[in-house]
Amino acid sequence: DNVRDLIARLKSDYLKGDRTEFLFLPAYASLAKDELEDLTSRIVKVMEEKSSDVNTIFKLSLSWTVNFINNLPGLFDFRPLGFFRDVFADKTALVISAGPSLGENIEKIKGNRDKFVIIAVGKALKILVENDIIPDFATFADARNMNHQTKGAEREIENINIIITSKTDSRMSRLKARNKILYLTETEHFTGLFQKSSGLNPGSFRSASSISIINYFIAMALGFRTIAFTGLDLAFPGNKTYASGEALEIDEKGCLKLDDVISSGKKIEYVNDINGNPIPTRDDYLLFIRQFEEILEEETGLCRVINTSKRGAYINGMEYVDFDTFTGGLQRQDADVSRVIADISAKTSAAWTECMEKVTNEVYGTIPEIRQINEKTALVLNEVKNTIESLEKDDAIPPGYNGIDELKQKFNDLRDRIIGNSLLQNCLQGELWLYTRDYRTENLMDRVIILNNLRVEEKLFKSVYVYSATVLSAMENSIQSIQELNRI
Repeated sequence: DNVRDLIARLKSDYLKGDRTEFLFLPAYASLAKDELEDLTSRIVKVMEEKSSDVNTIFKLSLSWTVNFINNLPGLFDFRPLGFFRDVFADKTALVISAGPSLGENIEKIKGNRDKFVIIAVGKALKILVENDIIPDFATFADARNMNHQTKGAEREIENINIIITSKTDSRMSRLKARNKILYLTETEHFTGLFQKSSGLNPGSFRSASSISIINYFIAMALGFRTIAFTGLDLAFPGNKTYASGEALEIDEKGCLKLDDVISSGKKIEYVNDINGNPIPTRDDYLLFIRQFEEILEEETGLCRVINTSKRGAYINGMEYVDFDTFTGGLQRQDADVSRVIADISAKTSAAWTECMEKVTNEVYGTIPEIRQINEKTALVLNEVKNTIESLEKDDAIPPGYNGIDELKQKFNDLRDRIIGNSLLQNCLQGELWLYTRDYRTENLMDRVIILNNLRVEEKLFKSVYVYSATVLSAMENSIQSIQELNRI
């Protein structure tokens, strides 16, 4: 019925590589020029976001799966976010990101500490504790290299409530913390395991490519109806990259130069600030800005969303006020955050332990199947290699040759077992996608096409062999940890 409906449908159906064409009748192009320009612009943005999402999935799916397995022993100490819905209704949350403007407000945060509940991204943790600010919550979502965000702040973390996802770097689940909360995303396959195993609703929440957006969802779930951000620049005002003060450096290719391996190499783009002036940003920050704007457009009126960063990127839908104006109208809050979280955690201990026992038993119960897949894959790879070598020596397929059909059946059986195994299916998403893209279906008895498809099969099953071995190793380590902790 409208642009928003069409974009929602496209987001649901579009995959990386799909072809998109714009066809407008001349009369409509004349009558609805502005709306159609808006439509085409939004569609292009959806395609960019989808491509970014797919690239991330292909790059990290194995790490996410291994992290989930390694996190299982520690998740007994967690409680899902759904157990804490609306416990801070009508309170004010300050969401702290790690942008350059955070440094400008550090002293103001300290001076008004009793007026809000602080939810901080892990990357802002060090600068906060260095300035004697202990956030109520710290969130960690990255799959790798998280230890640099917590190193040196371990003692302070013992007084903080930490929040992770099931696929966060597993070192975070082993941290000593005041309380531990699990953020389950609706797009995560493993969320279904917890939902069907838990007698209490563990919750299922939206995913996002930015930890600041996840913190917004967390604040909404906890019931905050005034949510203010500080350090949310999503740009480089004053040519600074982070609150820690690193200067913006750009290489000869127009990309960001940083010691941070995750951020370094990002392409530099430009975005407008609140006054319409262009400021440098990262290409992925543009996606974060659009996601924020779409979320705020959908959730208009649900809560007051404030951004105290007036020199960063402009995010439509946020109310821009300076930090003094934000805090000027606030009264002291008497919320004992850790006690509220601890009380609910204690009341739900038995129910969550029962849930975790079911989840771990189901996950570990797949070990025999994964081991069989690994062993059969090794045998099939040897057959594929011999078959390819044989066909490469001959100019034609021998009459009555049925070895290919027998091998194909083994391929089909193995692929069915992989698709049916949630852990392997999850970590092999990228490889399965590449397989469907490269497999050719025309003239299947042509020697060239047979060789192409055999090489495609070989490439897939080499990944299956390596990935299944990696998953099995993670399972063994996870079981050992869970036994040492006397979980089951």
